[in-house]
Amino acid sequence: MQLEEARQFADVLDVPLIEVLRHAGIALPEEGVRTYDVIGTIDSHCELHLGKTKDTVTGPSDLPSDAIAVRCTMARSELALFDGWILFAEKPGPLSPSAIGRFALVSPHKGKPVCAFVSRGYKPGTVNLMSGFLSGPFRPHENTVLDWVAPVVWVRPQQ
Repeated sequence: MQLEEARQFADVLDVPLIEVLRHAGIALPEEGVRTYDVIGTIDSHCELHLGKTKDTVTGPSDLPSDAIAVRCTMARSELALFDGWILFAEKPGPLSPSAIGRFALVSPHKGKPVCAFVSRGYKPGTVNLMSGFLSGPFRPHENTVLDWVAPVVWVRPQQ
C-alpha cells in the first residue's frame, strides 16, 4: 500500500492515518514499541505449545503491560501463509465476559491449549470453542470448562 492510499483509507474510515498504518502491521517510531518475550508457538492444528523460546519480538507499546506473544509455526503446512505471524494476547487468566465473542488462546480443562473463537456455552460456567478455523473444517467444542483464557489483542503478520 502506498502512503497516499493509506491516507485515503483513513479519510474514508474517518480514523487517524497512524491507525490505518498500525493495523497494516507497521510499527511506527512515534507510536513507540516495546519488546515482548515469545512464550510459545501455535502449530497448523491451532494447538498452543507453551515454553519460553529465546525469541523476542517488538509490538506496540500500548498493549497491556503483561501481554504475551506467541509465534505461528506453520511453514510445512497448507497454512504456510501464516508462518511467522505473532499473536499478542492478554495475560492468561480466568474466563471473563470480555473474552466472549473473541479470538483467544485458551486452555480447556483436561485438554490441550489451543487458539479458538470463544462463544457462550450452553451450560453455566462453560464456553463453546471453535478451533481449527485456520486449518480447514471447524471443530466445535461445546460446553467446555476453561482453566484459563488469554484474548488476542493484536496480530502482527510476518515482516
